[in-house]
Amino acid sequence: MVSSTGNTAGRPPVSAAPPIAQLTLDWPALAERVVQHLALVPGERVLSLCAGDRFQREFEPHLRYAVMKAGGVDLGCLEVLAEPLPQAFDPQVIQRGTSPAREALRGVLRDVDAAVMLAGAAPKHPAYAALQDLLRQGNSARRTVHFHWEGGGQPSAVAIAGQPLPPQHLIDAVDQRAVLREDCAAIGAAQRRVEAALRRGEVRVKTPLGTDLRFRVGDRPMNLQDGDASAARARTAKVLVDREVELPCGVLRVAPLEESVSGIIAYPVTQWDGRPVEGLKLHFEKGRVTRIEAAAGREAVEAALRSGGPGSEAFREFALGFPSATHGSLTTAMGRASSGSRSATTPSWAATSPRAARVGGTSSWTRR
Repeated sequence: MVSSTGNTAGRPPVSAAPPIAQLTLDWPALAERVVQHLALVPGERVLSLCAGDRFQREFEPHLRYAVMKAGGVDLGCLEVLAEPLPQAFDPQVIQRGTSPAREALRGVLRDVDAAVMLAGAAPKHPAYAALQDLLRQGNSARRTVHFHWEGGGQPSAVAIAGQPLPPQHLIDAVDQRAVLREDCAAIGAAQRRVEAALRRGEVRVKTPLGTDLRFRVGDRPMNLQDGDASAARARTAKVLVDREVELPCGVLRVAPLEESVSGIIAYPVTQWDGRPVEGLKLHFEKGRVTRIEAAAGREAVEAALRSGGPGSEAFREFALGFPSATHGSLTTAMGRASSGSRSATTPSWAATSPRAARVGGTSSWTRR
């Protein structure tokens, strides 16, 4: 008979399990920062769109308190239909319910002055779409802050083939640092200098990956995401996205003159039509794709462009991310534009060069 309390001298030591890395987010500070960017006028009515996740549970109470402390009127949280949906749900039922809900919500939400879009809220949700309809009416101080952070409609980090995401606590740490520490006023000043330079003449964009693109922006509206979500700023908006303020700040967007766009966009490994594509290069003339090159997956690109319908092959938008805790990248996109081009109904695909771009006309900016 062997006792369980016998001699253990000869047994190898049992190593303790490694600790699970965690990060405690500073929810009160994040909420205060969002409200600071809104620059609320006393009495302004503020609503949030939520999706039943940790932001609704842990962040939303602090946000509501910060709104009240700033003199705003807290309208609470309107919850969207969170995903994934139960398998038993019929997608056609959801689709049929979207349009009448959107129409009804336009009336319900017409007195909202500002809204905060949290993780999980997306344009396909009736409440989100209804708020966008109201933003498009113009001549008002109505605006939204987009604080998606993760998941749902607009995640802050997206995995692509061969490049998995880091652990969630690292994503959280980067996003929190960006929101709490980046100097949006300084970034905005830099954006305005670049805007002036981009308007001087032809712009040329080059990346180590092989992008070599030329275009002109003319007098097209230029969206500067400088963190200013005030009522005064909203009244000067020229396009929808001017009233949709992103946090963290840092992106400049413009839809170039379509006929002026020519050259090549080189993509990293990407997903098209749900399939990986490697070594992709799209050739453009007068703002439209004229040739597709790919080391692997060309058929997926062709399928995606066909499925998008008319306009899918058109150059959409140029975006430049200014150096901050999360930005410092170049993005070019096709299809639907958010910053003022004529194509407004088709899907979009983006190519990002996180390491570097040389963007220049009479001046140049380089990031390595």
